[in-house]
Amino acid sequence: MRINLSINDRPICSIAVWADRYPQIASGLETVLPITTVAQHGKIVGDLLYLSVPIVLPLENPMPLQEICRERRRQTGSVAGAVCFYGPRQQICIYYGDDVADEPFELSWIGEVDVGLSALQLAAMDCWVRPGELASLEVG
Repeated sequence: MRINLSINDRPICSIAVWADRYPQIASGLETVLPITTVAQHGKIVGDLLYLSVPIVLPLENPMPLQEICRERRRQTGSVAGAVCFYGPRQQICIYYGDDVADEPFELSWIGEVDVGLSALQLAAMDCWVRPGELASLEVG
């Protein structure tokens, strides 16, 4: 499954969601997309852009954030591009850099940004200084 992210009507990136590994989350997202939400920057947790979505789902194949970071760095050299779902807060979390807080909670690592990581990094920095921008998510 593919999700396209736009911010302020500007295409930013494309996310490959691993529907084979996370079928409940992928199916749930398909039922609610397209949506418009507010792009938020994780001010105290590092290089994180997150988007609240109107879906309540349990974590699927959860992993501790520290383990996701270790595995992503082993695979690609950086956490940048990892995409997770945090069920308790109904958020899609997109890590755009390698500065990630060492928080002891579990997420579902549902996919990766496979197109547009540089544009995402710039948009996330804009979100840091100008919070409240509108983000659109749609199946692509």
